[in-house]
Amino acid sequence: MSGLVLDIDGHGTTQTYGSRDLDAARVMVLEYLGTVGAPAPTDVTLCWCEAGT
Repeated sequence: MSGLVLDIDGHGTTQTYGSRDLDAARVMVLEYLGTVGAPAPTDVTLCWCEAGT
């Protein structure tokens, strides 16, 4: 299943592979940013850009 394409304020755009749930995507993205040394606050703005099919 394709995921969501999200724009993370101040961190660029990413895709959440396999999750189309925005709440799950938020958790996934925040955890990822923390592991790559670019942590974001939990209230960072995430904008949905498009959905895969």
